[in-house]
Amino acid sequence: MAIRQTSDRVLARVENLCLWGAVIALVLSGLLVLLAVPARSMPSLIIPDSSQMVRFLLLTAIALGLGQATGTGHHISVDLLYVNFSPRMKLWARYLAIIAGLVFFVPLAWWYAGLTLEMFERGRTQPGLLRLPRWPLYLMMCLGFILVSVRLVLHLVTGAPDPEAKEH
Repeated sequence: MAIRQTSDRVLARVENLCLWGAVIALVLSGLLVLLAVPARSMPSLIIPDSSQMVRFLLLTAIALGLGQATGTGHHISVDLLYVNFSPRMKLWARYLAIIAGLVFFVPLAWWYAGLTLEMFERGRTQPGLLRLPRWPLYLMMCLGFILVSVRLVLHLVTGAPDPEAKEH
């Protein structure tokens, strides 16, 4: 029980840190769009590769927010059938969802880790004037997928959380 609480607390801190990174990425992307749109009518003020930077920031925000959303159970869900399940069936459905998530996210995290190393070693850059490096985006995606995978493993080992228990 103490190991579960400690691991949950440490993971929650990392997820909250990543969530703040996601918030900063969203604010920066909003500011960039706010500056880039009017600058298009003034050629001397055009921000080069602004669309590439906004794309990078939005994907970063999504990836870094995944772990925290998984930890708190705040994913978008449709419970048309789930609400009518028996408690035992709901438990099986939660474990099935955790296993399906692991089957999906663990290979993605592994793939993005390899891709990040490849992009870093080869010095791959985004197309555009600034030639922004590609590896930071892949690193953020990898980090997000690793956090989701670790959270799902923790749920699998310590017990599938009941989303209805948080609502009441």
